[in-house]
Amino acid sequence: MKDEYRVRRRRLVEQLIKEGRITSNHVKEAFLSIPREHFIPVEKGPYAYMDKPLDIGNGQTISAPHMVAIMARNYS
Repeated sequence: MKDEYRVRRRRLVEQLIKEGRITSNHVKEAFLSIPREHFIPVEKGPYAYMDKPLDIGNGQTISAPHMVAIMARNYS
């Protein structure tokens, strides 16, 4: 599954670049190197690289990747 996540991660990054959400190499490299699936419940793993917020329990969510890219862009 690790290889599948890597493929999904790369596809998401490519999509976010095409949409203009990722605009720097620093943000691109961060997205490619940090596995989002490590920050969500295991059962949500298949959804890790969808561009939407995910429920992580206790009424909390992990932000959608495009929103993280926008926030990171301001600090890169």
